Amino acid sequence: MSKGNGRARGPKYWDKNGRDGAYDYIVIGSGMGGMTAAAMLTRLGKRVLVLEQHYVPGGFTHTFKRKKYCWDVGVHAVGEVTEHSLTGRLLKSLTHGRLSWASLGDVYDEFHYPDGFRIDFPDSPAAFRANLLEAFPDDAEAIDKYIAYAREVAGAMKGYYLARVLPPHLRRVGDITIGRR
Repeated sequence: MSKGNGRARGPKYWDKNGRDGAYDYIVIGSGMGGMTAAAMLTRLGKRVLVLEQHYVPGGFTHTFKRKKYCWDVGVHAVGEVTEHSLTGRLLKSLTHGRLSWASLGDVYDEFHYPDGFRIDFPDSPAAFRANLLEAFPDDAEAIDKYIAYAREVAGAMKGYYLARVLPPHLRRVGDITIGRR
């Protein structure tokens, strides 16, 4: 309470440049989406407060240790981070070009099954198809259908997520634009 008038006085805020006043935006959650939104808003000169309920910021980007092992809590790999991809351009902009990515190699994942069966997931769609055909030679038609569906879903996801950033009253326009309705 302030002295004299009996009215409650709210907290005073300052940004790093000494400007006082409330925040322009409050971002709930410090995961990849929250931190990306906050970084983009600050690049636009907005004052942003990021709130996180966990004691470690980062959402699914952090790790923890149990005994001698280190575990990630979510993100396994980040794909399509190239000079020309949307993700690559966004990250380059957010980090002022200071972030570099290391390739996961030609094979970015491998599945091992208890009976000794193993299948590699290479970076190349053609090599992935070849691996599946080698492992399942009698299923070429099903493999090709699966790959076609996967390509269709991957293509639709970009438009879907871009449409989700629109305000609710404009989402229908985004959905119509990308052919979802």
